[in-house]
Amino acid sequence: MPIPWLRLLDIALGLTNLAQSRSALARTADADAGSDDNDDASGSHDARLASVVASVLREVLERDARKMQMLREKAEADRQRAERALRVELLSRAADREASRLRLLAGGALVSWIGTIVAGVWMNSDSLAVRVLFGSGTLLELASFASALLVHTTLSDPLEVLATTNDMTRRKGIAGLDVALWLLIAGLVLVGVAVVL
Repeated sequence: MPIPWLRLLDIALGLTNLAQSRSALARTADADAGSDDNDDASGSHDARLASVVASVLREVLERDARKMQMLREKAEADRQRAERALRVELLSRAADREASRLRLLAGGALVSWIGTIVAGVWMNSDSLAVRVLFGSGTLLELASFASALLVHTTLSDPLEVLATTNDMTRRKGIAGLDVALWLLIAGLVLVGVAVVL
C-alpha cells in the first residue's frame, strides 16, 4: 500500500492554514492593542504552533510506517499460507495419481494371472519346459500383484510428507511401482514364450 502523500500534504496545509489564521488573529489583536510586547508573544506563539505541527506530522508518518510494516507482515504470512496450501494440493494430486497407477497395475497383474491360469489349463501341455514357464510366469504375475498392493498401502499422506520434508518431488513408492511393472512384464514374457512353445 503506497504512502498517502496527498492526505499528508492536505494535513500539513490544513495545519499551516490554521497557524497562519491564528497568527493573523494575533497580529490584528496586537495592532488593535498597539503594544510591541505582544509581537514577541505572537512570535513565541508561532514557534510553539510550528513545533506542534511538526510533532503531529512526525506522529502521522510514524503511524503510517507502522501500518505499512504490519501490512507487509500480513502479506508475507498470507503468501506463505498460500504456498503451503498449494504444496499440499500438489502432493495430494501426486499421491492420487500414484494410487491410480498402482491400482491399474494391480488390476493388470490380476487379470494376466487369471489369463495365464486359463491358458495353462486350456493348452494342457505335457512338456516340462512349458509347464515350468507357465508356473514361473504365474509366480511373477502374482509377485507383481502383491508388490503393487504392498506399495499402495505404503503411499504417504501428503500432510505427512509436507511435515517431514519441504521437497515436493519426493515420491515414495516409485521404486515399488517399477518393480511391480517389471515383474509383470517378465511374467508375461515367460507366458508368451510358453504359449509359443
